[in-house]
Amino acid sequence: MIGFGSHWSSGITGAMKSTIKKQMKINNKQYALLNASQDFMVTALMLVSGVVTDRIGGAGAIFYGNIIFTIGSILIAGAAQTRNYQFMIGGTIIQAFGDIATQVAQYKVFSSWFAPNHGFASTLALELGIGKIGAFVGKSSANIIVKNTGNFANVYWVSVAMNLFCNLMTLGFYIFTLYANKKFPSTADPATGERLTEGNKKFELRKVLELPWTFWVVLAFSLFETSTAMIFTSNATEMAEQRLGISSVKAGWYTAAIQYGGKSPITFTRQ
Repeated sequence: MIGFGSHWSSGITGAMKSTIKKQMKINNKQYALLNASQDFMVTALMLVSGVVTDRIGGAGAIFYGNIIFTIGSILIAGAAQTRNYQFMIGGTIIQAFGDIATQVAQYKVFSSWFAPNHGFASTLALELGIGKIGAFVGKSSANIIVKNTGNFANVYWVSVAMNLFCNLMTLGFYIFTLYANKKFPSTADPATGERLTEGNKKFELRKVLELPWTFWVVLAFSLFETSTAMIFTSNATEMAEQRLGISSVKAGWYTAAIQYGGKSPITFTRQ
């Protein structure tokens, strides 16, 4: 549940594209800049964040990352309330810093708590599943909130509430981790014998360079695949509205559903 708020927030901007353009009085170029600002920060700082997380530990990175993410979400909500485009970009960039730290730290926590074949895959699958549910709920409910409240900024304020709840969950996990590390010794990886620690005593850039070439091939494929998918995801709701002639509420439901049904938005909306 720690990452539920960030996943819920991830799809709401794309789901409200037509509403944001109208209410903020921006064009497609400005919307693309707003949407790409977070993606650029994630791309530029993800690797650096991983090295820092290895040093300070996953629980601490999640805790502070969620705080930064929440600050960013508050700034975005305030920008939406005042219809300030430049301020919204600033809030999005700040939110991206927290998102980067949180995403990397979650996998660090899993790797230090669960060894391979001892719950790691199951825990990772559960986290990814909850994340997909959060993104689906956020994307499908965004336009419903706009319609019922009459103000698209309320969607972002709901996002703030979600993130505050996640901060409480993160605080509890952080305190529990501090207690567990003091009371129980760290476990060993059954495959390598290496101790699975929460944090390291120094930065270890050397281990990044030791990764095999096959890892970088998979990473390159993921880079291009994710970039392509993000383009369609961020424009899917507006595309469905225009091509199918349906309301933003229905478009949000349809595109949220087909995203996990094996279809791309362009296939779904083709006449």
